[in-house]
Amino acid sequence: MKRNIYYMNITIVGGGNIGTQFAVHCAEKGHSVTIFTSNPSRFHKELEIHNSEGRVIHKGTIKAAVSDPEAAFSDADIIFVTMPAFCMEDNAKRIFPYVRKGTVICLTPGSGGGEFFFKPCVDKGCILMGLQRVPSVSRIVEYGHIVCSEGYRDRLFISTIVGRKMSGEDDSFGGNTHTADNIYLFPQGGRSDIDKYCADIIRSIFDIPCEPLPVYLNITLTPSNQILHTSRLRSMLSDYHEGKVYDRLPLFYGEWDESSSELLLNCDEEVQLICRSIGELDLSGVRSLKEHYGASDVRSMTDKLRSIKSLNNLPTPVKRVDGGVIPDFSSRYFEADFPYGLAVVYEIAKLAGLKVPEIEATLEWYEGLTHMVKDVKMTSFHEFSLAGCGIHSYKDLIDFYR
Repeated sequence: MKRNIYYMNITIVGGGNIGTQFAVHCAEKGHSVTIFTSNPSRFHKELEIHNSEGRVIHKGTIKAAVSDPEAAFSDADIIFVTMPAFCMEDNAKRIFPYVRKGTVICLTPGSGGGEFFFKPCVDKGCILMGLQRVPSVSRIVEYGHIVCSEGYRDRLFISTIVGRKMSGEDDSFGGNTHTADNIYLFPQGGRSDIDKYCADIIRSIFDIPCEPLPVYLNITLTPSNQILHTSRLRSMLSDYHEGKVYDRLPLFYGEWDESSSELLLNCDEEVQLICRSIGELDLSGVRSLKEHYGASDVRSMTDKLRSIKSLNNLPTPVKRVDGGVIPDFSSRYFEADFPYGLAVVYEIAKLAGLKVPEIEATLEWYEGLTHMVKDVKMTSFHEFSLAGCGIHSYKDLIDFYR
């Protein structure tokens, strides 16, 4: 395997599906990799990525797995945050005391409103990067050791948020990061150089072309899990009521149906409406799902989502109970994608003065569940607000991303 010409201290926050995959790729390229996890004792030093046939396709040796924030973050050049959206605020607070000017913090993926919680890190001089979509579908085979990854993308996209200290208004930082036989030259120029720097990092780690998008709002509004998961669950569970038990629930993608596609396309069009209405920012990177999947209508979208090999066998999250199964309301499909991912999109639409009836109805359906479900404390979508993050007006929104 070709060794990366750069050597960096990289910390991965989270040892799940994505975190394990990222740790392997980073370590395989010769970086010093630390995993920040609540279960460090369960991690092997040698980690592997397998394909769907069980063959090893990537492997790497990490430096350590730790649960101490100081050990994880104080020397990190790059921090990949691979936790769900509902963990972002806590992670931002854990990371903040230990980062320094020039530290790159990458949210993976970058949607879900995490950028608002990491604003203090940006003000401190960090570069906040968001990955538009993860490189592939990944699932743990053996926790702390092996992950199965398939369906690697042929292109990745990122965007960044930088504060005054990194935007060219403050030129006190520049030169080399730490160390070793190979030195990473940090960009001396402005925002475009920083974007290229971050895209080059991703490209060098995954050997996948990576391009920067104009502004971070392209990442926030990308119709990924916050549209896909929420539309599917609302459609699939439209008949749910307190105490209802199902014999089974269909595969999430492999048995995708036309009612899910209809709702998905309606929500997708509302996202495009938001993008068309925000003329102050270049949102050309927010491709509609019709374009992304090459599916122009309900039938073709249904066929497409059913046919994606890497997603085909993914189950709907359930819990087994007497008589059958019930939805697993503690799943990140509920706890991250409704009250954070979709709620952020809805809040942006409101600041832009737009009506998005299908997105609103989907959130209200979810809100009904939070009152109906008794065995899990679900997060109200009203708990997240842009106002709580200091974004009180449309102008504030534009200024934040500009």
